Amino acid sequence: MVSRQVFDESVREEGDILADNAYTNVRYLSKEFAQFQETIITGTKIMIAVYSDNPYAFVIQDKLVAQSYKKYFELLWSVGKP
Repeated sequence: MVSRQVFDESVREEGDILADNAYTNVRYLSKEFAQFQETIITGTKIMIAVYSDNPYAFVIQDKLVAQSYKKYFELLWSVGKP
């Protein structure tokens, strides 16, 4: 299975390292979209990690919420650039 990831340009160097893997596709948004969180979607689960002074993460397991996050990801993917 191929992983698709969207990053902002501020982490292109790290993203390009991941993109060298045959099982990873990466696209980039402008630096304006720099984020301090990461979202992972798999099946009906969404994991959100927040990188702050006190980092934390949580998991949501909900089919409709997962579908909504997937739609949001597809929008980001469609405007991202290789």
